[in-house]
Parts: sequence; C-alpha cells; structure tokens
Amino acid sequence: MTPGQLAATATVPASLLELYLPDGDHVLVTFGDGAAGRSEVEDGVLDAILDAEGTDDLPRLLNAFGDPIGVHATVSHDGDRIVILVASASATA
Repeated sequence: MTPGQLAATATVPASLLELYLPDGDHVLVTFGDGAAGRSEVEDGVLDAILDAEGTDDLPRLLNAFGDPIGVHATVSHDGDRIVILVASASATA
C-alpha cells in the first residue's frame, strides 16, 4: 500500500467499510460491538490502513491506534480480500 493514497471507497451498512486500494488490495472492515458508529475509531482505522507499508504492518498499526481507546483489530485474509474486524477490546477478549 502506498501511504496516503486511496483509490475508491464504498460504504455499505454502517458497520462495514469496503476499500479498493491503488495497489489492488481489496479490504473489508467490519466494526463490531463498542466500535461501530464511533467516528474516532473509523477515522483511526482508515489512517492506519493508509499508513501501512503492506498487509503485514496492519495489525501493529491498527492495535497501536486502538489499544489506548479500548478497541482491538484482527486481520485475516479471505481469498483475495483482507478482512479486518474492529471491536471493543472486551468484546474480542
């Protein structure tokens, strides 16, 4: 991923964000309990995705952002998509 570049975004239900990045990555972000509807969480997740220097960097950046505000992210690969679940730390424990 190239920091600061985003090709297109499409928002579907309020708890799901779909991103198509310039490097061809297809990212689905789901906001679960304690994270959905919190603009500071949504903004922080987008910043972390755009700042990542590759998919291996995502968990570190997402959780460095989320830990202080009580949210945790898990990152997995589903075929050709990257799937990120963001929820309150207590919901993911």
